[in-house]
Order: sequence, then C-alpha cells, then structure tokens
Amino acid sequence: MKNLAYKKFLPYLIVTRPLNLVIIAAAVYLGFAVTSNAFVPSVRQTILFVPIILLAAAGYCINDVLDMKEDKINKPDRVLVRKAVSKKTCTIYALVLTAFSVAISLHDMTLAVVNTTLIVFVLAYNFFLKKTPLAGNFTTAILSSFPVIWGSYIGGTVNLDIIYIAVLAFILHFTREIVKDIEDIKGDSLAGKNTTAVFFGAKISVLLASFLILLSCVMAIFVFTYLFRISVCSTFSSAIVTLSLMFSLFALLRAKFPIASKSIRISMILCVFCLFFLYL
Repeated sequence: MKNLAYKKFLPYLIVTRPLNLVIIAAAVYLGFAVTSNAFVPSVRQTILFVPIILLAAAGYCINDVLDMKEDKINKPDRVLVRKAVSKKTCTIYALVLTAFSVAISLHDMTLAVVNTTLIVFVLAYNFFLKKTPLAGNFTTAILSSFPVIWGSYIGGTVNLDIIYIAVLAFILHFTREIVKDIEDIKGDSLAGKNTTAVFFGAKISVLLASFLILLSCVMAIFVFTYLFRISVCSTFSSAIVTLSLMFSLFALLRAKFPIASKSIRISMILCVFCLFFLYL
C-alpha cells in the first residue's frame, strides 16, 4: 500500500520541479539571513517563506499543461506527456497551490500584494509572453530572481547587498532561459512558439548566451568582492563560480546545450552555497 501511494504521489512532486523549489527556498532563506540578525527564522517568518515556493510550484504545473505539444518532442519524459497526471488534474493542482499561496501570504499584507503581482506575471508569462522573443526570458528571470528579495523583506529590509545578489540571479536565470530556448528550438518551432532562439536563430542566440555567461562571470566577481572585499574566501568563491560558468560557455560553444543548461544551474547553486558560507 505504501509503495502504491508513493507511486501515485511521485508524479505530483516531479511536476513541481522539486530541485528548483529547493533552490528557491534556499534563495529565500539567503535573503532572510543576509538582512536578519537571526539565522533561525521565527515560526511566522518560516510560514511567510512558503507562498512564493507554492506559487513557483503552481507556475511549473501551468507551464507543463500549456507546453504539452512541444514537450512531446523536447521533453518526452515529462509527467503530463507520459500521462502520469492528466491536464485537468494538473490544472486543478496548480489552482490549489495558488490558492494556498494567496491564503498564506495574507499573514503580511505587503507580501500579499507582491504575491498577487507575481501571480499576474506568472499568468502573463505562460499565456502571452512565453511566445514573445526575449520578453518571456526576461519575465522568467525577474520571477526567478525575486525569492532573495522576498526573503530579505521577511528578514527586515531590502538593502543594496540584496539588490546586487538579485541582479546576479537575474543575469544567471536570463542566460539559462536563452540556453533552454536553444535546446528546445526544434519542438518550439514545430509548435509555432516564437521564442528567442526561433526568432533570432540558434547562432545569434548562442552569441547572446555567450555574452551573458561572460557578464555573469563579471557580476559574480563584483558581488563577491563588493560584499566581502578581497579575501581568500571571496576570491575562492569567485573562482569556483567563474570556472563553472566557463565550463557552461565551453559546452555552449560545442553545441552541448543540455550540458550548458545544467552547468549554469550548478553555477546558481554554487553561488547560493558560497554566499551562505561567506555570510555564516
């Protein structure tokens, strides 16, 4: 019975991209830790971490529902493509997650307003902006860089340190979205989606992504140097992230797009880990 329940529950977990949710949760906590005098949040603060994580999970569900056509080509192992969860059930699941996100955010009216605004952006992205070159990538990067700001508000303030970290997160996510567009160009083209890679072509998109990777390197070095001055730890952290990004660039230029995308995500995780280490 336990194995049967686990097998039924697993697709609902997978469709929410649990690894991405862990990264989002870590970014929220990072924002909190940077601006708070306490590294252990109160019960109320912990509860306020939840809405943006639930909203992200709902966004991934909506994305999978709307992307089924191209995912049959680009990502045939996706939960909805395999019919492990139906489109109707996944849509209801997304609505329930969104409802819980809204309800919990009402514990703080500022966050409730921000959360509602983010919901509008999530819907605008999935229904309209996703098909618009650069605009869809830009919107996703904005949404993905927001958790650290959310966490810093819970911690007490949104200061310049947080803004710089958010800018670095934005550039990294924007870069990865361009690479993912290149990776998915075949399915997106057949599905009639006018993504950045479809609109500009693979070659120009690779050049744009390459520039953004180099910009990410510069921004990472700046963030670690600005926040922690020139020290052994900050230099080591900058070097780790930069080397990871340069590997992404190498994979990108070799047309190893899935590897480049995964490597950029690893760079994001390294950034969060190094920032935690340096702040702690």
